[in-house]
Amino acid sequence: MHTYRIEWQTGSGSFSFYVDGVLVPTPAVTTAVTGNMTVQISAYPAGGAALSVDWIKATPYAASGIFTSRVFDAGAARNWDLVNWNASVPANTSLLISVRKGNTPVPDGSWTNFIAVTNGASIGCSPSQYIQYKAALSSTASSVSPVLYDLSIDCGNYPADNTGPVISSISISPNSNGTAIISWNTDESSTSVVQYGTVHTNLNLNSSDPALVTAHTITLSGLVPGTTYFCQVQSADCSGNLSNGPLRSFAIPYPTSNCFEDITTADFTQGIVTGTSIAPAADGAISLVPALSEEFNGPALPAGWQSFPWTGGSSAISYGSVVVDGARCNAVPATTTYGPGSSMEFSAIFGAGSFQHIGFGGGTDATGTGGIYNGDDPWAMFSTGNSTSVLKARVSPASGTYYDMDIPGSYIGTSHVYRIYWKTNSIEFYIDGTLVHTQNTTISSPMRPAISDYNNGGAVVKVNWMEVSPYNLSGQFESRVFDAGMQKQWQTANWNASSPAGTQLQVYYRVASSPAGISSASWTLIPASGASLNVVAQCIQYKAALTSTDPAASPRLLDISFQCADVQWISISGNVWNDVNAMNDNMVNNSGLLQVPPNPGIPTGIRVYLVNTATGLIEKSALVSPATNMYQFSNVAPNKTYRIYLSFVVYSIGTPESSIIPLINQGWEHTGQKNANPPNLPTGSDALNDGRITVPAGIINLIKINFGIRVTGGDAVTG
Repeated sequence: MHTYRIEWQTGSGSFSFYVDGVLVPTPAVTTAVTGNMTVQISAYPAGGAALSVDWIKATPYAASGIFTSRVFDAGAARNWDLVNWNASVPANTSLLISVRKGNTPVPDGSWTNFIAVTNGASIGCSPSQYIQYKAALSSTASSVSPVLYDLSIDCGNYPADNTGPVISSISISPNSNGTAIISWNTDESSTSVVQYGTVHTNLNLNSSDPALVTAHTITLSGLVPGTTYFCQVQSADCSGNLSNGPLRSFAIPYPTSNCFEDITTADFTQGIVTGTSIAPAADGAISLVPALSEEFNGPALPAGWQSFPWTGGSSAISYGSVVVDGARCNAVPATTTYGPGSSMEFSAIFGAGSFQHIGFGGGTDATGTGGIYNGDDPWAMFSTGNSTSVLKARVSPASGTYYDMDIPGSYIGTSHVYRIYWKTNSIEFYIDGTLVHTQNTTISSPMRPAISDYNNGGAVVKVNWMEVSPYNLSGQFESRVFDAGMQKQWQTANWNASSPAGTQLQVYYRVASSPAGISSASWTLIPASGASLNVVAQCIQYKAALTSTDPAASPRLLDISFQCADVQWISISGNVWNDVNAMNDNMVNNSGLLQVPPNPGIPTGIRVYLVNTATGLIEKSALVSPATNMYQFSNVAPNKTYRIYLSFVVYSIGTPESSIIPLINQGWEHTGQKNANPPNLPTGSDALNDGRITVPAGIINLIKINFGIRVTGGDAVTG
């Protein structure tokens, strides 16, 4: 007994033959069959061996179909467990199994919905007497179909499910567009619910999904930027057992924007250059100071440049470029030369004309014998040569010796940045930062920059700016101080820069609460573009440090921007309790003591100090209320780590942490401290009777940072 398959190939009309799913060798069909045929079974010799066929089917298959099983009656309520099946699911097909259960012979509204199940996994739901499965088959190829061979479901007389799902891995991702994505996991399939609101004791809003899953995701929308929300996740399994996650909080951030940016020359000129210059690249950039820098943006050729006509032409300044037509424009005097180790970088547009050149050239100012680009002296140039459509890298180390290399690509008629690096034994040619050709040769005689277009009246060549090395090996740029006018949360710094081999660009920033205070602030290195700052300040300033080990190259800062958002302030508050039984119950805020203690109560004059652990300085202070024993810090900057101290001593803002005496007045002692604020930190005490507690970065509105004190040696006070 075997299973046979014949595939009649579309298009070619040829055939493939399979036995028990394996393709078997068959003679080639010399004539393709394209006409329709019928399904037939035939045994020619009568009375001989018989041919038997158990079943037969022919394609095309339907695109989809559903099989719904009978309702199975277990005779009594059973806990249904593992589901297993055997199936064939070829490529381009799918098979989905789902089950539903109930306690009535005919499925009705009391039954569960069909729930998708995984082969070999537990159904994991409440017990029932009846069960039914459904198989959904689909195919995107009419020649193949999935096949379900068999299916079984384990069951047993197991104890009823009275345990709720275990909730873990809660994650909250708030967004400035007014949404928050909340996700969590459960150890069994269960529903998804998020209760939330702006008051932690009144979670009056909710969002839910009834699907039974183990990986849960709920997206809240319509949330207000700058607002703190409290939330609690809930999941119920199909037995109705409900579990609640811990109370959590999150803040919707304000939308970010580029609050401070330097992009143009006008932006950069408001800063201070030291060993650097504002280069003409990209409408303004910071680079190390080069030996020669020309922008060609004046009314006439800049000093140190002169035009010499080839064929009656000229060189003129037009809209910030030098336009050369039928002439050569070169640096003067003839002693303005450079040697090996120099580089030239320029922005230019070559026209569709022959013999246009830009680069280094040796020789005199003559347009005849001995002049630059006449062929009597060396050159290294980008040039159209004898072409009007192809750009070339051309080198002539001596009269009569020429190397011309066509550069692949289309560069005629469009603006590009070109670089020629004149090394001791080679010349490198770059376009837009990419090396396009290296000519291994030696030019040791002096050369100078020159721009040339031989044919007057035709296509012209334009140069927007030009720089020639050597560059300074180090320098810095200090930006203007940007005053946002109010406290802002500075989030990320982004910049575009070029750093050739042997060069480095480092960016630093500093912040202050006022322009006057920024000069005394320290600089902080930004490790890379896109890095997070997460500082709160009114004013910000940056510094770019440029270095190079190669005098022929310089890094360039092309533009930079700093994103900021309105500050999402947080608050920190708590109570100081007369902790009668101290640490015996491992609770500073014993529920029996959550009241104003009777006489002698809490001593007056207790102060609470908030210390920024990064600076080690006091940022805020507050008195403990004699009426409620409460303290509160408002408008606390987010994304910092703080320590909170108790003390009777009066300290000013900015006092170092090392100066704080965290001991209670004579006759009192610490009995520990505890964070009882589940939205943000695990509950419990740090088990240290030192009157301080550390609050990590990322907190949102801590409302129960509590401290315990008692009379030294015990406390007869009750309450």
